[in-house]
Amino acid sequence: PDQAKEATAKYLERADPRLVSTMPPLAAQLSIPDAKGSETPELYWITRGAYGPGAESALGLVCFKLAQGLAPFAQVLHLSLVPGGDDWKETFAAVVHACRQYLLTNLPIAKIRVTLLCTLDDGKNVDKEVEVAWKEDHFKWFQLTQTAGGARGQVMNRNRYVDQLGDPEAPPTTFGISVRLGMLVPKAPPAENAGKHPVASRLLLAALHQLAVGDPEAVKVSGDLPVAVKSLSSRIQEQKVNVPLVSVSKVSSLDAALGFSQETSWKECPVWEGPWRGSLEALQGEAEFSVGALHINGDWSSAQQAQDGKRICLPVYCVGASPILKEPIVYLATSSKEVFVVLIPWEGKETTGDLCGQVAEIMAPVEPMAEPPFERVAVPPLKLSYCRGTSAATGLCGEEAGSLVEIATVSVCAGRDMPGALVEPPPAGQTPYDMPLQFLFVVWHANVDEINEPLFVAAVGC
Repeated sequence: PDQAKEATAKYLERADPRLVSTMPPLAAQLSIPDAKGSETPELYWITRGAYGPGAESALGLVCFKLAQGLAPFAQVLHLSLVPGGDDWKETFAAVVHACRQYLLTNLPIAKIRVTLLCTLDDGKNVDKEVEVAWKEDHFKWFQLTQTAGGARGQVMNRNRYVDQLGDPEAPPTTFGISVRLGMLVPKAPPAENAGKHPVASRLLLAALHQLAVGDPEAVKVSGDLPVAVKSLSSRIQEQKVNVPLVSVSKVSSLDAALGFSQETSWKECPVWEGPWRGSLEALQGEAEFSVGALHINGDWSSAQQAQDGKRICLPVYCVGASPILKEPIVYLATSSKEVFVVLIPWEGKETTGDLCGQVAEIMAPVEPMAEPPFERVAVPPLKLSYCRGTSAATGLCGEEAGSLVEIATVSVCAGRDMPGALVEPPPAGQTPYDMPLQFLFVVWHANVDEINEPLFVAAVGC
């Protein structure tokens, strides 16, 4: 980041002040991304002919970031050129076109937005000769805004027009973290391996319990896990907790159940070609399912390959200590400020029983370390998929429910390739903490802190 600030400051001495003045100050956009889920800016030199990359030779500079949401979009933070003589308008229009094409080709976005500052008529209007380059590339007025410095601005928006204008199709989305958990409650007898595996989300099972019986106290259950889930369901209702990222429904076919829980058809489900194919085929005759879904997508604030080339090096949000566990508990932030990934070393420990309950017990007394022993952690890329049964649904999800079938796919990687990303270099002389080969991968959401319950738990390497 420091090198980027020096280089951009040197470039801005050459840049056309008219174009620079139409954009919010670049220095304010180059805040150093931290481990708290901030969106990472990317910077690229614009080159052509004799203009090469570098502060003293580039034709221009573009800075943007990917803003996540229901419809992800690219936010252009800066775009300028060096003075180009009488043909600057044509050159600038060509650069706007090239940048737009690059963003639509390389980013999984639905639209692009840019803010043009009002620099004319005492800050009331934008520079029309600059605005026209964006309009000619099908950017349209979206709304007025006010910058942090108090300047008036005009937001321009450009959608992806695949059919109308021949824009490229959006590339596949590569998230740093992706979790798809489905819980299916058929009326079939308990699965052959029922009761041998922990439930990945008691929150999702509690939601299915509420769907089936309405009043959590209306049914009697036995067994440690059903009793714990029933209690959790009661607390959710009593405290009026809005459990995020969880949804439940009743559907009439396996295909609809998989579509709801995994966002795919049964033939395209990642677990279909695994050893669980027979289990899924056996459910095709079911006429009714209760189904729950937990969908989590996110990115890391920054991710780099570890020196061995096999692991991902991630910045640590904080390191916690629990009196129940001697190993450090590692918190990682995602692109959502409410969603955290928690890594808990788990070498030699049991992974049967109520794993979510064990995590909740460990996490309840956790205190952040005042002086964390490390700032980065190295973890292996993950690609997990499974389909397994448990008898946990019996009683919890109605008298006719015979079993619970969990289908999960979990992916953890470095995320989207970001060659121009502004990232903090690893601390000098400090090696990352190597997460043991056996650990718990936990997803935690700030909205459920008050009931101290993880959204999702998976045992890795166990």
